[in-house]
Amino acid sequence: MEWRRVLCICVTYRLTGLRAGIDVLHSFVNLILIYLLTRIGAGRWWSLPAAFLINTGYLVLGFASSSKNGEYYRIEWTTSHCVLILKLTGVVADLYDGSKPEEKLSPDQKETAIKKTPTILELMGHCYFFGAFLIGPQCSIRRYLTLVKGGFAGRGDKVPNSVAAGLTKLIVGLFYILTMLILMLITPTDYFFIKDFYDLFLPIKCLYIIVWGRYVLSRYIACWHISEGICILTGLPYNGEDEKGNPTWNSMENIKLYEFETSFSLYGLTKAFNVQTSTWMVKYLMKRLRFLGNKELSKFITFAYLALWHGLYTG
Repeated sequence: MEWRRVLCICVTYRLTGLRAGIDVLHSFVNLILIYLLTRIGAGRWWSLPAAFLINTGYLVLGFASSSKNGEYYRIEWTTSHCVLILKLTGVVADLYDGSKPEEKLSPDQKETAIKKTPTILELMGHCYFFGAFLIGPQCSIRRYLTLVKGGFAGRGDKVPNSVAAGLTKLIVGLFYILTMLILMLITPTDYFFIKDFYDLFLPIKCLYIIVWGRYVLSRYIACWHISEGICILTGLPYNGEDEKGNPTWNSMENIKLYEFETSFSLYGLTKAFNVQTSTWMVKYLMKRLRFLGNKELSKFITFAYLALWHGLYTG
């Protein structure tokens, strides 16, 4: 089991280092801070607020320093750090849930609660899991530890074959990459900033923006599908069997593609897009603000935090 964790850590550090360079150390520093928090305050009432403060504070400082490097948004170490701080905060919350009597936990808390403080290697293996470090999707440390211990076995205690499901996600991701490249040629972003665009007839401008928007969305859809496919190949998203006895792999699905592509309402789009992040915000933030006694205030704080989590750039 230990060699699997070390492998995950080494692969992720190598892949991330190619893009972020020395900045990859930011993730390690933040991880160590949370590890120390789990050793000192695991299960204490103040541990979760402290985790939010440490993780969000580190990320915002990263945003502030990155904004000095240019006028427009760039993919930097803060991109993957957004994913990391949700994982780290989730670990502290799951430890807190594990310290409470089981009858006081909600069904979703029972699924992820942990009673034992993870070791530094377990925490690093979870956070640096190569399939989900850069852009997600989110998963609990309990699910990761179950995978490493060989707990996702199907019938006959055999690990279900995930190759076909993983390759399907890869093919869909490659299709959207091709779509993105085509739309990028048709609607380059730089065209917005030249006089020719301002001189266009208004309906043509609107059409250009719509097509350009599809190009932007295609990037997310492609990356999420490829990342989810990698996770499926490892067996991490295993979600039991359907009524026909076939294995299902949708527990880490970050976009419900059919619902997203066919929805005609804003509610339908948001419900199908970035699913795991939305689920995380509801579970680890909004539901834990019930003590405020005001559902609308809980929603406002959650959306405000979500906006801050996305960064300091507009758009």
